[in-house]
Amino acid sequence: MAFVSAAEAFAACATTADSADARAKYLKHSGQCYYDGGKCLRAAETYERGRWFDDAATVYREMGRFDNIFEILTKHRSQMKPSIRESIEDVTRLYYVSRKEYG
Repeated sequence: MAFVSAAEAFAACATTADSADARAKYLKHSGQCYYDGGKCLRAAETYERGRWFDDAATVYREMGRFDNIFEILTKHRSQMKPSIRESIEDVTRLYYVSRKEYG
C-alpha cells in the first residue's frame, strides 16, 4: 500500500511539473512505485504516459500483454533502446507466430 501511495504522489507531482523533463521523471518514479506495489498494469501505463517506452514494454511483456507491446513497437520504436527493442520484438514476433496471428 505504501508503494501505491508513493506512486500516486509522484503522479500528482507530474501534473504540476514545470517542464516535460520533470514530468517524465516523476512518472518514471511513479511507474516504479506502482510496479513495486504489485500494480503492474498501472506501472506500464504510467511508464507509457511518461514516454519511458522501454520500461512500459518490459512490464507489458512480463504481463503477456502483447497487443500493448505491438502498439508501442509500432508507434515508438525509434524512441527505444535498440537492444531492448530487439529483444521485445523477438518475443512479440514469436508470440504472434505461435498463435498464427500475422499478416
